[in-house]
Formats: sequence, structure tokens, C-alpha cells
Amino acid sequence: MKKKILHIKKSLVLGMVFFALAGCTLHPAPASDDTETQVSDDEDTEKDSTDQDGDPVQVPGDDKIAYADEETAILVRYSSSNPIYIADSEGNITGCYDREEMSAKLSESEREIYKLYDGESGQGSTLLGEGGGFLYFTCNYLNKSENRYEVLVFAVSEEGYDFYPITTFPSSLIYGTDYYNDRLYIDISLGYDDSRYLGVAEKVYSFNEASGSFEEERSDVADLLEELNDIGMTVYGPKCDEWLGARCYTRALDECGYLIGYDHNGYVMVNSKGMSLPLPEEITSYNCFFTGKYIYYCVNDYDLGITTAYVYDVENNVSNQICEEMRSVNFLGEDSGAVYYSTRSQGEEYGICHNYIYRHDPKSGESRLMYDSVYIPGSGLTPGIEGFRVLNGKIYILNFNDGDIRWEMADVSEDAVSFEDIGCREERINAFDFGTISYESTEMSCEKCGTVLEQKYIEYLVLDQGFSEYANSINDALVAHCRYITGMNYTSDGTGIYDSPCESHMAEPSWYRVTDDVTVGEVDIIDDRYLAVSMGGYWYSGGAHGMPSRNQYLFDLKTGEELTFKDFYKGSAEDFRILVAEKTVEDYLSYGDYSPYFDQDKAEIYEDAYSYADIGQTCIEFTDEGIIYYYPPYVMAPYAAGFMEIFIPYSDVFGRDTLAE
Repeated sequence: MKKKILHIKKSLVLGMVFFALAGCTLHPAPASDDTETQVSDDEDTEKDSTDQDGDPVQVPGDDKIAYADEETAILVRYSSSNPIYIADSEGNITGCYDREEMSAKLSESEREIYKLYDGESGQGSTLLGEGGGFLYFTCNYLNKSENRYEVLVFAVSEEGYDFYPITTFPSSLIYGTDYYNDRLYIDISLGYDDSRYLGVAEKVYSFNEASGSFEEERSDVADLLEELNDIGMTVYGPKCDEWLGARCYTRALDECGYLIGYDHNGYVMVNSKGMSLPLPEEITSYNCFFTGKYIYYCVNDYDLGITTAYVYDVENNVSNQICEEMRSVNFLGEDSGAVYYSTRSQGEEYGICHNYIYRHDPKSGESRLMYDSVYIPGSGLTPGIEGFRVLNGKIYILNFNDGDIRWEMADVSEDAVSFEDIGCREERINAFDFGTISYESTEMSCEKCGTVLEQKYIEYLVLDQGFSEYANSINDALVAHCRYITGMNYTSDGTGIYDSPCESHMAEPSWYRVTDDVTVGEVDIIDDRYLAVSMGGYWYSGGAHGMPSRNQYLFDLKTGEELTFKDFYKGSAEDFRILVAEKTVEDYLSYGDYSPYFDQDKAEIYEDAYSYADIGQTCIEFTDEGIIYYYPPYVMAPYAAGFMEIFIPYSDVFGRDTLAE
């Protein structure tokens, strides 16, 4: 494997060759049977050095002290999805929790507050963690007495599904949560005051058996964080996986001995005494996580569209390259001192992602390919890494099997890692109840220099013949729609990116590359007659983000005819504009003082919606009970708000309760 040694600039070396943290006591993790993690007494001996001011400091110990072994792994696809599975360190499923059953314990008014489960989407409030017999969640709710939205943190007991409100935040951003030392830790941003960033804080809560409630304690690092806030330094905990984000500050200091800090001088390592040492300029809070002796980070070349991963050896003040230059690199997690990451090569068929998952041993510097995985059209899964959890030598991932997304497990000690189904289904991809998913992928390159300038990928449903005698014509129409959206039927006209110089293509290929993707979403049959096929799209041509799209196509299974809203609507265009405007105002008012709409006046909202609405629009989707009228990003709200959806029952729009007459 190729390795490259990056020697840190001399200006950053001061005091770092034998970096350590003054006054920090590092607590070893429980003993492990894994011989790779065992160290001799000599290896665990403290090493003395000095910091920039000449004060004694202590070198971080061996990697066995970084992240004590967890007792459980939470298996859930998204932090807001259902169901929730819990696995223990031996690989046994010890709990399966259903949000719908939890929500059934609440009154209707309580459901409005906790927002634990949405029956239509199967999702709800954000899962923060698990421990001590509780599942921990957060959600935004409207405090009617204060007429403002607040952040609510609450717990649900694993036995009996009893609800316990823990705390509320008027306005804050949760950086990370952690169940540690029998307590719930919540690291938050304090926001801004007169354009000045106020810094961060850590909230700590433990359950009092006597009172039957959660009580707040003062964090052991509260004084440190307050001091850092006063001097304008922002700190970050160690990022351990993409789902839960950062570990709490207290755990990081206990097990790693430092936090990553940022001030006007750049990124630094800061210990429990507030002393700091500079980091290499390539390391930032958003591209790294750390395990004590080692900091893992990525360097991105946005011009060439490649990423390289490194591990920074804190004690020896050197960075080692751990993988070749790749289209993408993702750090997935760590376990028993080893770090897991994935790569994706640049030479694959566009849209059919092929991921390679490695286990890196920082002591030997070697990476071992554990397994690889290829995207299955229609699955919607990021292959091989979605849901990735590693606990006590066992890897859990989500995999696709015959229309189901299911949890699988493998033992990392095996030479050839193979995954087995553990009996936990995450969800059903309902498109596979109606047929199969096929795809097309194309690339267009510069004829002169060969640089790829366009990449397009489409999926489409292939309806089974048993659903309609017109299945072939319906399938042809779906393929034609997908090709039209991406322009796959068209060739370049020699303008725009195709007319740009080859020198630019080769120097900055990612800047000149356009990607266009269309994938299959929900498929349904409404009133036992109408086939509704939803499609999602994403177009990107550079910049901060691309543009999403969504379309739904409706077919009469009895005739094969494709239908639109105008085929059902009997009212006037004016009536439709008024109805949409009134429903949009209702949606605007439902947000209270925290509406995402551009305009903040109901009269202006009404006028905007009235002017935009038209019975010939494609931003209408059919459901079992009504239509969803949606506004694309930037029409009524910022990009971050996504598609603004307005539900209108069939009784309001058609004067009947069903789509069919």
C-alpha cells in the first residue's frame, strides 16, 4: 500500500514532538481478550515533556484508553426512523422498540408535543441515544404559553414506554449526545448575542429513582468550557460515527485527554487545563475524529474531485497517508483501537456505487480490505456502509434482500468477512411489490481531452404484467419520462461546458462535470385502479448544492392511460388558486413565530400562493386520501426548507372522499 509521510511545518512543531496534556488523568478501558489491544507495563508508562510555556505535560497513553468498549449498539437506519433495535456486545438483539406502540401511550395533545411517530412517513422525533433502561429523543415543539418553538429532550422507558420530559432549550443547536457514566450528556451551542458567538456548554442529567424524574447535574468540564468561551475558543468532541456525531466533551477528556479547539489562530488540541497546542493546518473539526493518540482526517482536492485520508500520530508529530487518492473517503467508526473507513474508486459506472470497506491498524500502519459492496438499483442504500456500526469486533450494516432492507452482522476476526441476516427488518421498499427496478447510466466526455463532463443515471419501474394488460405501454412511458428529465435522448449542442478549453477540464474536472440522477420512490395503487409512481431527482453542476426534483406519474391500470390532475378536477382555475392559497396560509400559520416561508405576513403568503397556483402544474401528487401540493425550493421558502408540502383532502378539491368517481 502506498504511504506518504507528511512532516509538519516547523512553525507548528513547537512543543508537539512529545505532546501531552498537563494534569490529565487518562482512564483505561476494560481489559480485552483481543491480543492486538494488549500492551505491556512499559508501553503504558507515562511520558513527560513540556508544553509551549515549559510546564510539565503528559503524553496521551496507548490507544487502548481511547473509547471504552460500549455495552450496546443502536441499530436504526435514520435517527428519526422506526423500528429501533438494540444489540449487545455479544451480538445478541436485546431490544426491539416500535415508535408507533410508544406513541399509542400518549394522548392526542401529548403526541403534538413529543412528535414521536408520524404514521404517514414512519418517522418522528430524533433519537439521541440509549442507556440506563431508556431511549432518549429530541424534537421541536410549540410552547403555546410562550408562543415560540423550543427544543424538547425526553426519555422513554424501554419497559412500559413511560415518558419523561428532561429539559427544553429555547434556541440551541445540539452538537452531540452521549450516554456515559450512567448519565445523559448533551453538548449544545449557546448561539449568538449581538453578533458574538457565545460558545458551547454541556448539560448532564441522571435519573433519580426516588423522585422518578431526571435531574440536572453540573458537568465536570463546565468551568473549562466557560473559560474557553470567554477567550473565544470553540471546542469539538471526537466524531466517532456519522449517525450520533460527536461524543460528549467529558468522555473525550477522560478517554482521549483533549478536545479539538478553534480560535483566531486556527485549530488546536486543548486539554482539561485549557492549555492548547496547534494542529497541522490540514486538520479541522469537520474533517476529522480522534481516538487519543491518533487523529484521522481527510484532505479534499475539490478541483480534481479526489479525497485522501491521513492519520496524524500525535506523539511523533507526523501524518501518514492511509489510502490512495479516491473519489470519496468516509470514516465509519472505531473499535478496540482499529478504525474503519470506506473508499469509492473513480472508474466505476456512474450511479452504481462500489464501496470498499477497510480496517486500519494505527500501530502497524496497515489497512485490510474487509469487504466490498455494490449498489442495487431501487434499494436506495449506500452499499456496504449505510447503518454501519462496529461493537466488540462485530460489524452491523443494512443490506438489501428481495425488496427488504434488513440488518446483517459479520465478525471482523474472520479472514473473509461474510454477513448474515440477524432477523431484523428495517423497512420494505414497496416498489418491489409491483415489479422490478431497471436502470440506465451514461457518461459524456470531452472529445479532445477525455475529461468526463456529464454523468447521468436513471431508474425506472418495470411493472409486472399481472397488474395490467397495458403494463408494457406503462413501462415505456415511465422510461420516456426518466430519459426526458435527464435529457438522455439529447446530444450536446457544442455550447456551455462542451465549448470550454481542455486546459480547464483537466485542471479542474469536478468544476466542469454535471451530474443528473433520477431514482424510483414510492409506488402505490390508489382505489384499486390507479398506479402512482413517484420519482426523485438531483441535478448538480457545482457550487454549494444542486437542485432536487420530484415527479409523480399516474396511470389507469384498466386503460393504460396516463392521467394528470386536470383529468379529475372539475372546478375552475380560479377556484383552484383560491383553494391552494387558503391551504398555504393555513400551513404558514401552523408554524407560529418560526415559519420557514420567505414572507412573514399571511396576506403576502396568500398572494404568492394564488399567483403561483395553476391546474396544469406538475407539483401535485396523489395519495389514498388527498393530494399533496408542493412548492419546490426557493419558490416560497429557502433551499434548506426543502419542498414545502400542502395536503388537501379529496373532499376539498374534488367534493368526494376518493380519487375515483
